[in-house]
Amino acid sequence: MSKGNAESKSSSSHRGGSALQVLSLKTLVMKRLSFLLLLIAAPLARSQPREVIIIRHAEEPGGNAIHLSARGQRRAEALVGFFQTNSIVTQYGVPVALFAARPTPNGSRRSEETLIPTSRALGEPIRQPFTQGEYSALVRRILGNPAFKGKTVVIAWTHTYIPRLAVAFGVSPSPPPWNSSVYDRAFVLTSSRRGVMLRSIPQHLLPGDSKR
Repeated sequence: MSKGNAESKSSSSHRGGSALQVLSLKTLVMKRLSFLLLLIAAPLARSQPREVIIIRHAEEPGGNAIHLSARGQRRAEALVGFFQTNSIVTQYGVPVALFAARPTPNGSRRSEETLIPTSRALGEPIRQPFTQGEYSALVRRILGNPAFKGKTVVIAWTHTYIPRLAVAFGVSPSPPPWNSSVYDRAFVLTSSRRGVMLRSIPQHLLPGDSKR
């Protein structure tokens, strides 16, 4: 074998060894990244509420009004019983936290007003850390709170964002857009080893509400 051929083979062998080293390093880095991601995700899984109830704020009078209509006020009062006695809503206990969309300046206060009677009945404050469009931040806040592990949490939000809110909690596929004329339903999100399951249930609170 000539000196040139020997050098060529030696160079190829060196390049092959370097390539294997780079591949091994990449594999090691990927494994470590996967491990870190599992560590990050673990607290979220441990802190996840067992049940999240999402409702739309109660009825509005129309126009540019920012408060509930008379019927909306009646629904807000009736929701007290819904959150304390409905067998589906209370299967893991009465709610331990109430969240509502934080109003923008001169914006709607209906989400907050919808939960005021329930807040008084349960002795739980209405938490409003985020505006309606900041639903992803809300989900992170809820999932990251160990006090909610295995508990029930209630959210009153704006109908436009409710399907996206459900997806942010892990619901798949995405629910259809919320009908703008519907105020009498609740999304029940239940966490299990199989993932996050969604069930849409009627509230059955006021005359004319959906029967099923």
